[in-house]
Amino acid sequence: QHPCFLWSELREANVLLTPHGFQSILLVYMPAGSAIFEVFPFRYWKEGYRPLANEYGLWHGWSQNAHSTTWQRNFMLSLVSQKQCMLWFKCREFARHDDVYLDDASTKLLVRLAKTVARTRGPARGGQGTLPGVAPGLDQIANGLNRFALRLEPSRR
Repeated sequence: QHPCFLWSELREANVLLTPHGFQSILLVYMPAGSAIFEVFPFRYWKEGYRPLANEYGLWHGWSQNAHSTTWQRNFMLSLVSQKQCMLWFKCREFARHDDVYLDDASTKLLVRLAKTVARTRGPARGGQGTLPGVAPGLDQIANGLNRFALRLEPSRR
């Protein structure tokens, strides 16, 4: 796709869902009041793009996988704490290169963030009061599971 197409899509977006990584810099093209939601691999977490998102007037949410995507990686990473892993370069790189996934609890947090954006930005285009692509009733996903923390920072603009 042409870069102008990407820019125009992001200017219309309410929420950018992304694994943690350099592509998160795309938040600079999003409108104030929208949100970015980063998903971090097991045993890998850092503040990420929250400060930049806040500077641009965006909400920031995140979740972290509760386990790795392979049993070998899960076994190796279960031998150290996240704090230890983040201090050791080899472990940090090993954890960082794992895949990420959205489980029910992460989906619940993402929906909560989308609803926050909908409340603060007003009704979505079309006047439905919900965000495009977010079906009503998704807030009931995960049946109260709350393993992940959601960090919401208010817009500064």
